[in-house]
This record gives sequence, structure tokens and C-alpha cells, in this order.
Amino acid sequence: MHVRKAKGLSQENLAHALKRNRPFVQRIENGQAQCTAEMLAVIKKFLEIENAPLLERELALFRDQIWVLNDYSSADRTSEARAMLNEMSSILDLPFEQDLNLLYAMVEVRLLNIERNYIAAEEKLSKVEPLINDPSNDVLALYHRNKGSLYLVRGDHKNGLRHLLKTLDLVSNNVKLDARILYFIGYSYICIGKPYQAMTFLEHAKKEFKEDLTHILGSNLNAMLAMSYWFIGSYNKAETLLEASIAQAKIIGSDFTVRQFLSYMGDLKAKVGNYNEALAYSDQALAYDHGDRSITAILSNKAYCFVKMKEYAKCREVIEALKALAEGDEHTIMTYEAFEHIMTLNSSDSSAYIEDVIIPYFRAGGGGKKMFALDLCKELETHYKNKKSKIKALSMAATIREIYEEMFLLEDDLV
Repeated sequence: MHVRKAKGLSQENLAHALKRNRPFVQRIENGQAQCTAEMLAVIKKFLEIENAPLLERELALFRDQIWVLNDYSSADRTSEARAMLNEMSSILDLPFEQDLNLLYAMVEVRLLNIERNYIAAEEKLSKVEPLINDPSNDVLALYHRNKGSLYLVRGDHKNGLRHLLKTLDLVSNNVKLDARILYFIGYSYICIGKPYQAMTFLEHAKKEFKEDLTHILGSNLNAMLAMSYWFIGSYNKAETLLEASIAQAKIIGSDFTVRQFLSYMGDLKAKVGNYNEALAYSDQALAYDHGDRSITAILSNKAYCFVKMKEYAKCREVIEALKALAEGDEHTIMTYEAFEHIMTLNSSDSSAYIEDVIIPYFRAGGGGKKMFALDLCKELETHYKNKKSKIKALSMAATIREIYEEMFLLEDDLV
């Protein structure tokens, strides 16, 4: 009835197509008469919705198929998911089935996210967002999952995490507690500098994840767990996990991921003072050339190693390379400025600039940035102690304690 009225067709038109009278059509629409399969096929053809579900049993089957589609997306079976999505597009012919339409749209946005078609996903979600009014828990769970994923793509980890935590509250038989949700929650906690919370979710994700060395998620899980242990000072555990993640990435054949994890290992080696090993890992990472901006992180680690080894000429060579890549990127600019000022730390202007400008910038960032802020604070604390500037050294020690409290002690403000 809804489709017939939406298309401006009368009961007489439908009766003519069925070769029946108008009262019979009226009884069918009121649920007072049985509709055979043959009649249903005629009605759908007349309404030009041959593949759309109309009966309750058809709608229930369609809903079940949506969750199969969602499972295909979760398993990265994107070609099968895309084919199934196209087959099910007939639900869009039934605008009055709002919950099913929204569920279909949310699964479509999720598939677009997994396909990394983020612009299309954002556009689709923005289009259906105003239609979300008193949604089912399933629709709401997928909405928050999609919204959270898109925030993470934009680098807004706090808002992404808020939405993903809401998804977690809405898990059901359909929206399952899966490793991917848990991984991205853990990843988000890493990015905002909360390693203990990250560890909780990442360890849970490893239990949910089936150990499949051909799946990139397992490699990423080990790498993010390594970062968690690194941030709390468990460097041996972090190294073991990074070695596993590098090995998995090589099995998968993802050069980009291998390069990323080799870069992490270089950072870790530098953190524990093994600067020659750190440089070797950085050079291995650079051998996987993809022409992307992650090269700045690798070069930054090389600059850090050279400045700690007091090989300032080599450090300046790397800084020049960073300057050529910066192109207005504030993070890269602040990074190489930090190294420039460390090399001239005996100048009061340099120590003041690091303390007043560079440290606050990195302290305000996520996990890796906070760790760099800590390194800079420790560098300045040692410098002030050597200069017998007791008050300045105590001030830096206080800042170090505050940063640790931000990462480990303060209450989570996301819920």
C-alpha cells in the first residue's frame, strides 16, 4: 500500500493488473486476504520492485542478509560484500522501512570505510544522519562505529574513541564484539597517550582475533601492544612484540607496514640508547620507499640519534632533508627545530625556546608526541643540573611528573 501510494497508483490499477476487483485488493492490503506467490510476483512487477521484500518473512530474511553482508565486510571479503550490497539495493524502493533502510546505509558506509573510500563514506553518512530518529540499537551501534572510524581517519582520536566506546556499549547478537573494534579502541588510547587503557583493549583484541598470519590485523595488534609496553617502560617486551609484527608484515607482503614497523623498532632502539642499531633500523625502513610522508618520522629518528651521539654535522644534514619535506607541516617543523635548539642548548635562547614553545606543543599531542616531550624535558633537566640551575632543574622535574600523571594517573574523561 505504501509503495502504491508513493507511486500515485490506485487500487483499481492494481486490481486490473491482478485481474481481480478492487475490494479484493483492499482486503489484501488490510491483511484480510491471502496473497499467493504468483500474486505477489505480479504485485511487485506492477510496482516495479521485483526484488524488494514486502512480506514479514521477506523482511526478516532481508535483515538476516544485511548481517551476512556485515560479516563479509568484517572478514575483508569486500568484493563479495559489494556484490551483495548491490543485490540488496531494492530495499531503497521501500522508504517506509526506515530501520531497514538505515541498517542498509550503515553497512554500506562500513564497507566504504573498509574499502578506504572515506570521502564517499563521509558523504553517505552525512546524507542519512538527519534521518536517524529513534533508531534501533543495531543501527545506533553501526552509526557510532562508522562515525568513530571516520574521526580516526581525520586524526581526531578523542572523538573517534568516544564513538567507538559507545559502539561497545551497544554490542548485541548482530553487532558482535570483534577484534577490529577492540583494536581501534586500543589504537585510539595509544594515540591520546593512555597506554594502560590501550593495553587492556589490545590484549582483549588478541584473544578475539584468530591467529592468522596472513591478516594484517594480527601484525598491527602486536605493533600497538609494543607501543603500549614501550610507553610504560617495558622495552624488552616491546621489542619482542615488534619483532613479531615485522615478521608477520613480511609474510603478508605489505611493504608499507614492514617499513612502518621497522621505523618503530628504530625509535625503540634510540629510546634505550642503542643509537647505532636505531640508525640501522631506520635505514632498513627507508629501503622500503613508498614516497609517503612517513619518511619524516624515520628521518626524525635519525636526527635524534645523531644529536644524542653529538654528531652534529650529520644531524644538520638530516635536518636539511626534513626542511625540504616539511611544506608547512607544523609537526615536522617543530621536530627539526627541537633538534636545532638541542645542538645549541648552551644558548639561553635555545633552552627557553624548547621550554616555552616546543615542549608545550608536543605535550599537547598524543602518545608519541608526549613521549618526545618527556625526552625533551629530561634533556633540559640534565642541562640545567649541569649548569647548576637548581630551580630550573626542579621545574623540569615537576613538568616530567605532570606528563606522567597525564598518561598514567589522571581519570579518563572520555565517558
